[in-house]
Amino acid sequence: MHNDPKLWNEPEKFIPERHLNNGGSFVKSNHVIPFSVGPRHCIGEQLARMEVFTFLVSLVQKFEFQPSPNDQDLPSIHNGSNGSIYIPGAYDVVAKAL
Repeated sequence: MHNDPKLWNEPEKFIPERHLNNGGSFVKSNHVIPFSVGPRHCIGEQLARMEVFTFLVSLVQKFEFQPSPNDQDLPSIHNGSNGSIYIPGAYDVVAKAL
């Protein structure tokens, strides 16, 4: 449904503006089915969210994350790549045990 050319102009392109009104507010559409809603909702989603949270918290509790000493500068937050999410440029990280 999300890639149907009968419903969307250029469905293969990421164009978030097609879901906004003139004021910039989201416009609900019956042709947009976001992940994890409706009858096909993933029954393991809550378990997966808890596991990811527990994993990340345990890493942060046991390690200190710092930029690699071999890198001169961190990439600029303004030079990333846009898509569904903003991704900063690549850089190395060193995890030191606490």
